[in-house]
Amino acid sequence: MTWIIGFLIAYVVIYIIYAVRAKKIVLSPVVALTGGLGQGKTKLAVRYALNRYKFFRLLYAIGIFKEKPEIFTNLPVDLRKPKKMPMHIYNRRPLDQDGKPVDYEIHGEITYNYKDKKLEWKSIILEPGHILKLFKIPEHSVLLIDEIGGFASQFDYDHPIVMEDLQEFIRFFRHWIDGHIFITDQDTSQIVKAVRVRINKFYMLEDFQRLWLFFFKVNVSEMKVSDDLLNVQQVDQDDKPFLFGTLPFKYLTFLNPIFYPFSYKQYDSRAYSINYKPITNEIGKRWRPGLKTDYFLDLPQQAEMKMLYKKQGWLPTDLKLKYFDDWLKRGKPKHDEFPVKKVDEKEAVSSL
Repeated sequence: MTWIIGFLIAYVVIYIIYAVRAKKIVLSPVVALTGGLGQGKTKLAVRYALNRYKFFRLLYAIGIFKEKPEIFTNLPVDLRKPKKMPMHIYNRRPLDQDGKPVDYEIHGEITYNYKDKKLEWKSIILEPGHILKLFKIPEHSVLLIDEIGGFASQFDYDHPIVMEDLQEFIRFFRHWIDGHIFITDQDTSQIVKAVRVRINKFYMLEDFQRLWLFFFKVNVSEMKVSDDLLNVQQVDQDDKPFLFGTLPFKYLTFLNPIFYPFSYKQYDSRAYSINYKPITNEIGKRWRPGLKTDYFLDLPQQAEMKMLYKKQGWLPTDLKLKYFDDWLKRGKPKHDEFPVKKVDEKEAVSSL
């Protein structure tokens, strides 16, 4: 009994010492975390995004906010521990187009996992339609965009949706939604300039390590972008700022309920692992049971659209939606019906 008390005291003391010394992230409307593989970008982005989401939901619950905030992400984030599915729901298990029972259904933030008989509460999928304003995002919502360079890299400077819609979305995000956007990428310069200059602060992570068995520590450098110049905060090597927190065991998972009784798996650090398949396999684009996904946030990539944008300098909304609609019909994931008007391409171009 004595050693258990001693262990608890040591645990609390170490946590307090490092937590007090750790750097505090300034939660601006748009925050970006960058760093190499395995440096904790997504882990920290998920932590900050969930904290703000829970805080905003609390303000909604006590009546300060009139509209219920949501959290939108491009990788699945667990909002709470799954609950056992009621039998009356499980017994209504629908059939797919081949007449076989489906493994899961998605209804907003709730996934009916028929295979494991669980109800899973997950973040809402961030889709291109949100960026194009086809779908409305509730006020005070939180967005998490993991690996934004996958669709808005420095090589997408000629993409009209990136240069017009995504840039406008981030520029006016505080006015329209007044929430938070958390962005991750492996390198600051990888993000297209039109988006990069809209980000309030970058936090570059390096040297992620497990500390005292139960915690993690990662060095952080604060960076600001102004006039296309990247300014890095200069600090002494011995006094380098760091971020700190608890780190559940990756392999000894049976110990987690003992040492982390109030914690649960919020996301899968290898969420995209199911995409490593032979290219002949058909791949879907949705959340999967658990925290795996084969969904990648992407934008239309038609060459003629980019050429027209480079020639004219802009594209009318109707024409962008036409390209978007054509892109979806060429084997992309099924979406709800978009309010896309039928337009004549030549007529739209002549109106420029």
